[in-house]
Amino acid sequence: MVSCARLLIPLLALMGVMLPLAAAVADESAAQRRIVHRFHFNEEELGNFESMPMNWFRVTGPGFPRYTDIGFDQRFATAGETSLKLQLNGGSAALTLASGTIAVMPDAQYLLTAQVRTADAVHARARLTAVFLDRRNQPLLNTRTRSPLIASDNRWTPIQFELPRTPEQAAWLVLRVELLQPAEFRTTSLSKHEVVEQDIDAAAWFDDITLYQLPRIELTTQSASNVIRRPNTPRLSASVQDLTGDSLDARLSVYDQAGDLVGRDQRTLDGSQPGQWEFTPDLPRLGWYWAELEVRSEGTLIGHARTAVSYLPQMTGRGSSESDRFMILLEGVPGTHRHLVPDIMAQLGDQAVLVNLWRSEMTQRDLTNATDKADPLVMQLINQGRSVALSLAEVPQELALSVGVDVDNPLALFAQNGDAWEANLMAVFALYGHLVDQWHIGGIDNTHAFFRDDLPQVHNRARSLLRRYVADPKLALPWRATHELTPPSRDLHTLLIDLPASIRPAQIPDYLESWTDHPARKTIHLRPIPAADHAHADRATDLAMRMINAWQHRPDRLALSHPWRHAPGPPASVMPDPLLGVWVNVAEQLAGRRFVGDINLGPGIKAHLLDGPGGGVLVAWNESSGDAEASLDLYLGNDPVAVDIYGNRTELQREGDRQTLKLTQSPQFIENVNMQLARLRAGFNLDEPFIDSVHSRHERTLQLANPWPRTISGRMRVTGPERWDIQPQMINFSIPAGQTLDIPITLTFPISEFAGPKRLTVDLQIEADRNYELELAAPMMVGLENVEFHATASTEAQPDGEPADAVVTIVVTNLGEREQTFYAFAMAPEHPRAERIISRLEPGQTIVRRFRFPAAGPALTGKSIRVGLRQADGPAMLNDLVQVP
Repeated sequence: MVSCARLLIPLLALMGVMLPLAAAVADESAAQRRIVHRFHFNEEELGNFESMPMNWFRVTGPGFPRYTDIGFDQRFATAGETSLKLQLNGGSAALTLASGTIAVMPDAQYLLTAQVRTADAVHARARLTAVFLDRRNQPLLNTRTRSPLIASDNRWTPIQFELPRTPEQAAWLVLRVELLQPAEFRTTSLSKHEVVEQDIDAAAWFDDITLYQLPRIELTTQSASNVIRRPNTPRLSASVQDLTGDSLDARLSVYDQAGDLVGRDQRTLDGSQPGQWEFTPDLPRLGWYWAELEVRSEGTLIGHARTAVSYLPQMTGRGSSESDRFMILLEGVPGTHRHLVPDIMAQLGDQAVLVNLWRSEMTQRDLTNATDKADPLVMQLINQGRSVALSLAEVPQELALSVGVDVDNPLALFAQNGDAWEANLMAVFALYGHLVDQWHIGGIDNTHAFFRDDLPQVHNRARSLLRRYVADPKLALPWRATHELTPPSRDLHTLLIDLPASIRPAQIPDYLESWTDHPARKTIHLRPIPAADHAHADRATDLAMRMINAWQHRPDRLALSHPWRHAPGPPASVMPDPLLGVWVNVAEQLAGRRFVGDINLGPGIKAHLLDGPGGGVLVAWNESSGDAEASLDLYLGNDPVAVDIYGNRTELQREGDRQTLKLTQSPQFIENVNMQLARLRAGFNLDEPFIDSVHSRHERTLQLANPWPRTISGRMRVTGPERWDIQPQMINFSIPAGQTLDIPITLTFPISEFAGPKRLTVDLQIEADRNYELELAAPMMVGLENVEFHATASTEAQPDGEPADAVVTIVVTNLGEREQTFYAFAMAPEHPRAERIISRLEPGQTIVRRFRFPAAGPALTGKSIRVGLRQADGPAMLNDLVQVP
């Protein structure tokens, strides 16, 4: 649920300066009529010939000296000939508007805009601040709003920000223009010896400060979390309240994650229709959607509101026994939104959660209050019956200063002596020790543990302090997956391993392989690729692949930082990320299942078989580049169902003895598969898939496992690869229950066979629980051992209009431990064979050879050229094809 209203003032580009269109059109425009107050600082026409604007007063006091130069300036302006200038001469400068100048209406919505320009602001920053006052001229709590800090380098910068909804007791709005030194706006305390630099002669100009009255627009769903599960359907509630009485046009649109319109509701709000209504869009499938409510007056867009919805399948309880092996990290959740977390987590199932107890902005009073009574959020999550871990992500500023540690390094506390910090820490342990045994020291971005030589001692001291209140504490430290394992790390009990987004999903198994022998319990934190750089669908597929690849290494837990954003209120609400539904649905598929093996379903197809108490499932996707869809016809079971990463279920219709399975790059989970047949496919392979590119007989062993609890028998006929001689071609077999049959075979391929991946395919007739006829495949690879070969073809233009040359480039690397000599060749259609020697290629050495076919570019375009290597001192020959673009 989100409540927001913004005046989207169209912008006019004029001489490189962006100006509000409302300032350039007729006075009767919709935007112009909504101006409550405007400061253009051209006050001579109002009779003000002083140097200071009317109703504005200089701010003085500590940090704000009287001698700063403040007043009108006619060198720069945007809304006339005059602007307001603040010139520093040491310290900061500010002006505040007198109370009683701008009256406001309760329960209204306002937007503040301005033009700001700075010069020589290396360290200082300009800012505009607004706050509501009551009738006694007292500031109202939580109504102060500030613009971003600005340093514009002699350029006018437009700013606009929405003010919070006017409280009932509000009477006045007070503004403040500021040019501040760093000490006035930095959010962290200074360390003991830190020096903060200042600007002496920085300046800032303010102009065209305008307050607009907006319609109050709200767009919500039936849940503050905006996470809706079936059998419920998302229901949108719209509210438009306008105090001007203008006739308004409202359009409520719903879009899917690809940006396609899936629903729309339009109405005119002129008194004949209420400003509050509901709209239930007919959503085509589960997934992530966003809705936008646009409000126009006389065709001008004067405000809008947005919300996002995660539409999830009904909870099944499948895999609930291992739901706590998936964890949500709650670092960074603002205090105003903490009360929403229990409802969000309830929609996510029984997943574990990590709550941060310490924040840098906490004062000593906050620390004391936090130890007098348990955090309500922690208690609510515990009462939900979920696994809760607590984190000391940061050191509160006052405590950090007193002890002499950085706020982002709580681990350093345990290397310090002293009762001051131990008293605070012991109070926390005493309060929660009987409730929680999982503790984290340091936030997910913390890397301090990696650089400590005394890590085992510091870690052991932390555990010993915690052990006073927790019988068997599970103490975790953050660690970056890209950091090497140091000897001190082997003494750690639990690690929170952060996998950055720069590690691609396919690389995850390699990174986690180095952690296999580490004795610590391991939680793998997955960082998705950023939304700013990638489409929603790509991010969703990426996260699913990260979860699948990480799960293969059997981590103790997978973790994700909370997949939602915090929307401004009131009322407080969250905007779920498109990844929230993917995380929930893929976690449900993985929980209670382990990887059994890979299944070869064809070129470019990746498939894993998972099984466990949660039942068997096949997960498969198309690894081929692009968005190509692969269609497979095979028997999967009596009633298989394909489930996508959003939870949408599709029954696979049977045609004859097969079903059609369509795969894209996004993984699908196929439930209700015949597990015996799936295990049979997973257990069919060659003992040595790599085959050296030598034209001779290759001895291999074909393995076929019997997953049934009874003896199976049947016949196998080898059908591929084409033109290969495989003996024997017909094989009769009988395999006892649970046994694996080894079948010796010989493979001989043509001398012209190309290198690369191949498939050994067989037609199988089998008698088991019933009779089956199916095709099985085992992957193979033809190549040269210890040699990496890569070839490309291109055309190169020639001078004087001559036909382009066709050029073949071959790159060869010796991966072995001895030198090797080859003949590289290229054979273009209707051209003589070209051959060049690669002599005495040293181990680890890479060499490039180029073959040029003069003036052959036009004739060879679109055609293939045979390239390869021939071993100089042996029979091996590697063939490949490259196509001339």
